Amino acid sequence: MSGRKLSLLFVIAFLICLIALMPVSVVSKLVTPPPGIAYKNLTGTIWNGQASQVQVDDVVLSKVQWSLSFFPLMIGSAHVDVKFGNARNSDEVSGKGLIQASFNEISASDLVLRLPAQYVKPLLPIPLGRVDGRVILELDDYRNNTEFVQNPSAPLCESLQGDLVWTKSEVVFNNPIRMGTIQAQLSCRDTVLEALFDGNNELGLEGTASIASSQSVSFEGFVKPQPQLPKEVHQGIAMFAKLDPQGRYPIKL
Repeated sequence: MSGRKLSLLFVIAFLICLIALMPVSVVSKLVTPPPGIAYKNLTGTIWNGQASQVQVDDVVLSKVQWSLSFFPLMIGSAHVDVKFGNARNSDEVSGKGLIQASFNEISASDLVLRLPAQYVKPLLPIPLGRVDGRVILELDDYRNNTEFVQNPSAPLCESLQGDLVWTKSEVVFNNPIRMGTIQAQLSCRDTVLEALFDGNNELGLEGTASIASSQSVSFEGFVKPQPQLPKEVHQGIAMFAKLDPQGRYPIKL
């Protein structure tokens, strides 16, 4: 092997080692974060690192850890194992999963996201006061075009399979009212994210919520609150819908 080739191999090896071992705190000074994203106390490298806190708009993530695979980058794809938050603390956002991104597509698998119910209040099919409890999103598979990251009106999914569970659900109608566990099966139909509620909950929430984009949410179904729920629940729902012959309140938003 010629001296020129040896020199080239040495330079390439040196650059790879330099990048692999370069502290992420140094890299962060060379890169401007996207709008709405801020972070604190970066440690480790770009391949295996941690941030004590990452803020995305109004959502704060603590103890964010990541592991970035090297070889997928060679074909223009980033594979990142990520973990954040304390799963035992129901008052903070936590989760984990594998996220893959390329120039045209973003996907996730074995993704778990746990967050206080207040974050999903705007997506609920009926207007409510304060909400409590914890929402757990589990995605076995998710895939979409990267356009939705920058375009709020873009479709939210191309394929999706997962579940959504609201544990220890509680709403406030003058007083806190517990409604147990409410869950939905998630899917994607014609780029529209759908959440199917089966009615097996204290609120009797049954129907399909359709989220065409972050700016387009609709629901069609029924609410049939159980008799043991306080009268404030029945009276509150009756303000938005009329009772049908089956004892249900049709809801269409």
